[in-house]
Order: sequence, then C-alpha cells, then structure tokens
Amino acid sequence: MTRRRAARSAAPPPVDVDAEDVPAEVPPKPASPRRRKRARPTAGGGVPTGPGIAVSVVVPSRNSATWIADCLAEPRAERVAEIILVDGGSTDGTLEIAEPLVDQVLQDEGTGPAAARMLGIEAATQPWVLLLDSDVVMPAGGVAKLLDEALAKELDG
Repeated sequence: MTRRRAARSAAPPPVDVDAEDVPAEVPPKPASPRRRKRARPTAGGGVPTGPGIAVSVVVPSRNSATWIADCLAEPRAERVAEIILVDGGSTDGTLEIAEPLVDQVLQDEGTGPAAARMLGIEAATQPWVLLLDSDVVMPAGGVAKLLDEALAKELDG
C-alpha cells in the first residue's frame, strides 16, 4: 500500500524572455478521453453514502474475465472509497463484467502494467493507494489489515 505524497515543486530559475516570445494566453488542457466515471451500484440499487476505508484500489487488467469479479469482491465488500480499473484493451468481456463493480474505468491503450498502475495512481483521489493485480483475490478484511499495518509502521510511500 502506498501513501500518496503531495507534489513538491521548487521554483524554476528565472529565464530571460522577450515579451513577444510569450503567448498571450495558454490554451486549456483538453479533457482526457480515456476516463469514464461511474457510480458504484449497491445491492439496493442506490449509490453508497460514504466510503468505509479511505483507500483507492487500482486494478490494472487485460483479458481478466475469468477472475476479475473475484478480484473486485473483497475491496467492494470492505467499501473502499474507490476502485479504479485500468484496462489494457481487453477483448474477452472483462469490461462488461467489471464496469458495474468499479467507480472508474481508464484505458491505457495497451501500454503495459507499469503504465496502467501510474495512470490509476494519477486518477486516485484518496491518501492511500492499493495496487491490486487482477488475478489476486484478497482475503476477508485484507484491505483494512494492509492499511492498519501501514499506519502502525508509519509507512509513507
């Protein structure tokens, strides 16, 4: 489990630039077409009122239809704040199975698990991020136990 750190930025050194070299206005950054947010359904059909655990779970996945529902079951049962699936171009029905079970689906364009993890971490909103491979099934209470251990050992990144 990793604790997100606030971005640290040192002031850049001054640069001598002529006024005509500076654009009058910087265009806004376009919205990423790779993100789709979804409200997580509950057994009663409503949206959960609040998270149980302040953890973002990031699950990189590609063609994981066989086990993705089992992978997502425990984080959902523990009511983590958000589950982010980063898909690498699945063609086996993984997305159809996972979409109702996650809060966000991101596409990594098949760039691989490391890039998928980084994309998921960037999208995470919670102070703690759990990177969970799609073929891993957590034991009951596993997310809470990992967070408790991280806090007890004062881990930070």
